[in-house]
Amino acid sequence: MSHRRDGGGGNASTSSLDRHNLAALDAPSAADVVQMLQDRYSRDTVYTRLGARALVAVNPGRVLSSVNDATCDEYVAECRDTSGQRRILEPHVFQLTASAYLHMRRTGVDQSIILCGEAGSGKTENKKLVFKYISMLRA
Repeated sequence: MSHRRDGGGGNASTSSLDRHNLAALDAPSAADVVQMLQDRYSRDTVYTRLGARALVAVNPGRVLSSVNDATCDEYVAECRDTSGQRRILEPHVFQLTASAYLHMRRTGVDQSIILCGEAGSGKTENKKLVFKYISMLRA
């Protein structure tokens, strides 16, 4: 796999952010991207960041423990946390939704979440999770 960027141009071991972010791969090949997604998928981690404002989701074809009310509550609490002691949570559609929502609230500019993929790729399930998260955030 390609070396990961550390901001200083040298090799960085997988920092807590790098291991979640495809954009942290330095000059990635298609094989590097597939390997990272497969590694995460094998650990039931189906969401991977692609930079700061995009997310790659791999449909597991089954319900995962990371898609439940408790997980949603955890991401809602993180979004509402103003202590300055925020934890780094795994990438998730809840986190992407929070980012879009907070950006909209701060700037007053409409935001979009685009779900794309082939039939059966999980778009509808992720759409339901986006709506669930927004409804819980607004509650």
